[in-house]
Amino acid sequence: MDAESAFHQPPHQQVNRKLASALERMAQVFKVLLLEEGGKHQLSPLQVELLVFLLHHPKTLRTVTQLAREFNVSKATISIALRPLLAKKLIERSETSDLRSFSINLTSRGKILASQLNRYAAPVEQVIEQLAEEDKSLLLQQLLTLLYQLQKAGIIHPMRMCFTCSNYSRLPDGSAYCQLLQKTLQHADLRIDCPEHQAA
Repeated sequence: MDAESAFHQPPHQQVNRKLASALERMAQVFKVLLLEEGGKHQLSPLQVELLVFLLHHPKTLRTVTQLAREFNVSKATISIALRPLLAKKLIERSETSDLRSFSINLTSRGKILASQLNRYAAPVEQVIEQLAEEDKSLLLQQLLTLLYQLQKAGIIHPMRMCFTCSNYSRLPDGSAYCQLLQKTLQHADLRIDCPEHQAA
């Protein structure tokens, strides 16, 4: 497609492409932040993400299989990323009730490092902090809706978000409601990674 034909695309196609391009740029921002933070500790971006994930999630989500699903990569890729972390004594393995698998736990040293790495996205959060509260809430709702649609299309694995939870429902007036919390949810209340998530 030459420059002239691209310029004369229907308006909705132009907007769709611009939004996709903007999201791609945002993804690049996080790649750069992960690379910079990982470089300080001789870690790959995936290893940074794994350590941060292990810091915040329960044992049931800390198996190789679950980690592969979470990061949309193969189990072999996860295993390769975990080996140096084991060698550096940042993580350790423990058996689960299923003897064929094991969970991954942070060591004391790993918890300290993961807590430091947890702030890799701080520059982005500082910029978001400058937005109006109403704008932040609306942006969160729109991004969650986009992620939900991507999940329905089979592009990403299921996420532990409100829209995919059996506790989530809509009231007659259209507002969102959580059966578990027994409360109406505002945009800012919506979760992307809920520890109490129950698949619908």
